[in-house]
This record gives sequence, structure tokens and C-alpha cells, in this order.
Amino acid sequence: MISRRPTAVDAFAIVFGIIMVALGLKDGSVFISVVCMGIICFIPVILKYSGIIELPVPIVVMVVIAPWLHGLGLAMGYYVSMDNFDTVTHTLSSMVVAVIIFYALSAIHCYGGRVNFAGRGLAILTALLSMSFSVYWEVLEFTSDTFTSSVTQYSPYDTITDLVCDTLGTFLGSMWVAFYMRGRTTKDVVDSFHLDGRIKAFINGRLKK
Repeated sequence: MISRRPTAVDAFAIVFGIIMVALGLKDGSVFISVVCMGIICFIPVILKYSGIIELPVPIVVMVVIAPWLHGLGLAMGYYVSMDNFDTVTHTLSSMVVAVIIFYALSAIHCYGGRVNFAGRGLAILTALLSMSFSVYWEVLEFTSDTFTSSVTQYSPYDTITDLVCDTLGTFLGSMWVAFYMRGRTTKDVVDSFHLDGRIKAFINGRLKK
């Protein structure tokens, strides 16, 4: 049962989201990208109070901090003025993506019937999917720069550096998955975030077709 009682983590996500949206409204040149990062900060709270899923506190913090730092870098120009800011944001974002993919695969494994991600396969598949996402993220940045006034890609070297950082973040996230799963089953993981019964039924029905 998901508790809808407000917590400090909920307030943390809401405040950070509001700050990011305000920064986006202040600077029209990065409005779309920054406001989207702010909206992402609200997602864990929206999912919780909608009764869909209650993410563990460490995951909520990571999901909020990663897009918040990315939006802050765009709004305040830190990607240009601060060395290695890009390295930190891409590495952290890839870790968050890897962890989210891990939770999604755990739910599919637990309620998907014939689907089996047991053992090291869960960590390996998490890494592969996360690295694939990293490539598409670079495509998204290129698209944003092409059709809006944003500047997220500065050179081919910047793109390659981003992919290296994404790979490092994926590796760290996958290592955490392998460590976290010691002595745990996918059911233990899924039960920890109180997945809504309708989502369970949807996964079960889709994957058994």
C-alpha cells in the first residue's frame, strides 16, 4: 500500500522542480530543455500520489538531482564556464538510467510470466539497454540543437566524451545492481516500491500474449 503522506523527499523534489522551471522561464534560449528537466523532478511525486509506484528514497534523490544539474548547467552556462561539469552530469544521468532500467526489468521478470532475467543476466541486460539509451540521448541533444536555440553539443570531441562518461555511469550503475541483488530476488525488489496492481496486470497480460 502506497502511503500518500507528504515526506521530506517529496518536498525536496517539488522545490527543486519549481526552481528549475523558474530558471527555464527566466531564460528563453533554453526554455524547453530546462523546463523539461524541471518537470522530470516532479515525476516521482506524481507517481507516488497517483498510487502507481513509490520509488525508494535514494532513487528519488538520484532522479531529481540528475536532471536538475543538467538543467542548471544549461540555464547558468556551467557547461561552458565550469570544467568537468559535463562529465559529472553525464556520469550521474547514466547511473540513474541504469537503475531505472533495472527496476523496470525486475518488474517484467517478476510479473512477465515466461520472461526470465535471473542471475547475472539482469545486470548485463541493464548495462546493454542503458548504453543504448546513451546513444539516443546524444541524438536527442543533436535534434534539440538543430531545431531550437539550445547549445548542448559543442564538438565531436564533446560527443565522444559524453559517451565515455555515459559508459562509466552505466558500468557503475550495473555494478550497483549486481551488488544490490546479492541475497535478494526480483520479487523483493518489486515489492519495495509497491507497484500498482493494474500495472502488474498490464505487464503480465502483455508479455503472456
